[in-house]
Amino acid sequence: MNFGLSFIFLLWLNSAISYSQIPLPGAHAHNDYMNEHPLMDALELGFTSIEIDVCLYKNTLRVSHNPIFLSFKQTLQELYLDPLVRRIQQNGGRVYAGYDAPLVLMIDLKGDGNKSYPVLRQLLKPYKHLLTIYRKDSVFPGPIQINISGNVPVDLIRNELERWVTIDGSVSKGLDSIISPMLVQRVSSPYRHFFKWRGMGKQPPDEKRVMDSLAHIAQLQHKELRFYAAGNNKKVWKALIDAGVYWINVDDLRKFYDFRLNYKPQKNR
Repeated sequence: MNFGLSFIFLLWLNSAISYSQIPLPGAHAHNDYMNEHPLMDALELGFTSIEIDVCLYKNTLRVSHNPIFLSFKQTLQELYLDPLVRRIQQNGGRVYAGYDAPLVLMIDLKGDGNKSYPVLRQLLKPYKHLLTIYRKDSVFPGPIQINISGNVPVDLIRNELERWVTIDGSVSKGLDSIISPMLVQRVSSPYRHFFKWRGMGKQPPDEKRVMDSLAHIAQLQHKELRFYAAGNNKKVWKALIDAGVYWINVDDLRKFYDFRLNYKPQKNR
């Protein structure tokens, strides 16, 4: 290898290493399977939550938003679980070496959740040793945490003696102190349900108060707040982070990575 190629290779290697060593708490890769390299792009850029839509097909779960051409789509195991097993083995039991928090797989069930969830639980069995497990009032952390969204069979999940998942609730229904964060850990709603501001000009004071209030309530109840379909605007990201919104919903992974590494949250905005 000549000097020029060697130098380029070293630059690439250094970049890859630096990305993999900087996990970003609160960074959620929305519809991750739509990225050029599902899972791998998100991990390279340090995302700590990954959203995966799945559809039931012949007793398998195929990664897809729509139930069409499912025979051509990859399975949840092929695209996500098996690569994560290999990575965890290489990193000493963690998704990110030296980083103790789990990677959250937010699995969005399309179609009938009462049919697809039992299939999901069955296919998760071989991976159970890597999952965060819930029994009564106890939590046994693992390098992967499963959060269920979409068509959630709440009663099926709530009644399990040993759970391997938590539920994604809605902001309007999930911010209820009666609901345990061990069951409903994350609460999500469309950004537009609460806010009109999209980053043009200054954030309206009334919308700032609503954002701050919802984030504060979620924190008091130990729940993780997320607004989706907010766009990929840096000013909106800043407002959400400064308010204390836990998960920032991201489609443009590289843009957010570059932004987040250089942004220091403003506590008294």
